[in-house]
Amino acid sequence: MAGLEGLGVCRLCGNLAEGEVCPICQDETRDPTLLAVVETVADLYAWSEAGSLRGGTTSWAGP
Repeated sequence: MAGLEGLGVCRLCGNLAEGEVCPICQDETRDPTLLAVVETVADLYAWSEAGSLRGGTTSWAGP
């Protein structure tokens, strides 16, 4: 699939990543004592782009 080559899963949160750790987990300005649980990657990026995401994340691919 074009465009998906080189994508993997972040070893810390399960987000999409080009390396072992996604850009959100690499961001040292985030508060590691806060955790946001999101249902989709789209939710994660919407929160991040809105500036509402201050802590770390984990994705949940539940029903």
